[in-house]
Amino acid sequence: MADLATAITMSDAIRIALEHAVALDPVEMLVDDSLNHVLAADVIAPDPHPPFRASIKDGYALRACDALRADARIEVVGDSRAGTRAVPIVGPGQACYVTTGGPVPDGADAVVEVERTAEAGRRAIHVLRAPKVGQDIRPVGFDIPAGATVLAAGELIGAPEIGILATVGATSVRAHPKPRLAVVSTGDEVTDARALGADGGAPRLAPNCIRDAVRPMLLAAARDERLVCHALDLGICMDAAPPLRAAIEAALDAGADALITSGAVSAGDRDLLGSHVLAEYGEVLYALVRMKPGKPLTLTVVHRAAKKRPMLIFSLPGNPVSAYATFQLVVAPALRKMGGSAEPRGRALPVQLGASIPLDAERPEYHRATLDANAGVLMAHSTGGQISSRLLSCRQADVLLELPQGPGVLAAGTHVSAIVVRDLRAHVAQRAPAEPRGRVRVRVLLLPAHGSDGEHARPGPDDVAARLLLERCAAAATGGLRAAGLAADVSTGGADEGAHAHFADGAQVLVLALRDPAVRLGDSTVDEARVALGDRLTAVPALAASMRRIGASRTSAAPSAHDAAIVDRRSMLLVLDAAAETVAACVRAAAIALAALAVTSGAVTPGTVMQ
Repeated sequence: MADLATAITMSDAIRIALEHAVALDPVEMLVDDSLNHVLAADVIAPDPHPPFRASIKDGYALRACDALRADARIEVVGDSRAGTRAVPIVGPGQACYVTTGGPVPDGADAVVEVERTAEAGRRAIHVLRAPKVGQDIRPVGFDIPAGATVLAAGELIGAPEIGILATVGATSVRAHPKPRLAVVSTGDEVTDARALGADGGAPRLAPNCIRDAVRPMLLAAARDERLVCHALDLGICMDAAPPLRAAIEAALDAGADALITSGAVSAGDRDLLGSHVLAEYGEVLYALVRMKPGKPLTLTVVHRAAKKRPMLIFSLPGNPVSAYATFQLVVAPALRKMGGSAEPRGRALPVQLGASIPLDAERPEYHRATLDANAGVLMAHSTGGQISSRLLSCRQADVLLELPQGPGVLAAGTHVSAIVVRDLRAHVAQRAPAEPRGRVRVRVLLLPAHGSDGEHARPGPDDVAARLLLERCAAAATGGLRAAGLAADVSTGGADEGAHAHFADGAQVLVLALRDPAVRLGDSTVDEARVALGDRLTAVPALAASMRRIGASRTSAAPSAHDAAIVDRRSMLLVLDAAAETVAACVRAAAIALAALAVTSGAVTPGTVMQ
């Protein structure tokens, strides 16, 4: 039996539970019955979608070369509507009216939307703007090529996945069935809250008794859309060894994959489940977890000769909040793994505390909280008193805040991790953003590499990667600034102009996004930045190496009076290495928010360089 004097960590408790939870063997099931099940095999598209060239808009299918002149008169020879069987062929100087989703006729290589045409007599049109070849046409297989994997094994089937299965013509799938979960409450003082009295109404409580809240709560949690277990209600059993054994036998006879008991696992003289009964049926893997609430959480594995999968017995504390927290943290991930989930652990989100919360000096705490969204930041608010008997602390709770063990208090505004315990799609309230505390002008520039002739290889208008990089850096800057309570004026461009021009134009934060960390920085841009910022330019190693390559002697250039005035603005230069991946550049660009906040508060001296 597990050593009751030694509590394990929550991470170890989850890991051990997942190691012993075995996915149920997959079965073939109808698509209509597969909602919220996990796929056990890839789903392959047997044919392309769309299976024909389809029009994206209502308009006219024609040859692009026939519509190069606005005065060209194009004859309309027929129409092609969604579901049309016979479609005319388009020849030179001809067009075919086509509806959205309708097949594009052979001979046509573009679709011109109706709004960009004008009538030119009976059954003829003028095209007001010359189209490009392929315009507003979805080619065959544009959405789904033939042979593509549209769904992969391990994915949860939701409503969109049902639609995808219908799109590719699947009528059945191979998926994992849901586990069978038995639930029983224990305790001489517990009465069934759903039992009827002699008069047909709710029965009166006997002296010194309480209604059973844990079992109905856990049965409901087991039927949650993220689990959808087959739940078996085993009722309430007394605090004695025979009825406790009978409950375990009933779960085994029913073929349960897991059994949840509540109560009878603490240190009292009537807590016989943990001290006597469980060891008779299997191996007690642990019986004490370093957490608040829920310390007496116990896990037992029962091996069955007739089945290759064991039955897991999760013995939860009797207090309802402790039972709820331990179910969400440990039991639910194990059940998800039994149902085939490849990522069964609870989802964690970063949140910000809306008010200070005292820490527990002895154990990490899982604090119930609600969430709301404030300018893109998830704010967590305590549900009040957190004593383990007070189930009202779970009311409307969205998350369990993962608070570390320790003395003191976590201040409002502290960022912590939160385990999601509720569907957030419809429950996270949106708060109106507060008035900005200041406005920051940010200029994001893409510093180009040098070409073979030593000149800048400037990104052209068709450089998609460069444009995407700038857009994402700007989006990260805007979001970060708003999260910091600052209004954002963010603009992007090339690095044709020097640092002087951008600071003189009112920019407070100048961002140079490097496309290639191996290339030396553009001489004029860095020189002007150095002159503008003077000897207050703080060089970090990677940037210092670049500076040495363009001549370290120039760092001592004295700023002019105009330069000094620019320095007196609380400005900041950031150099972001954007070469590895666009996503990495976006993450680094989020540092702009911190920098800008420091600048506007006066906490950072002008000329700091961050990388």
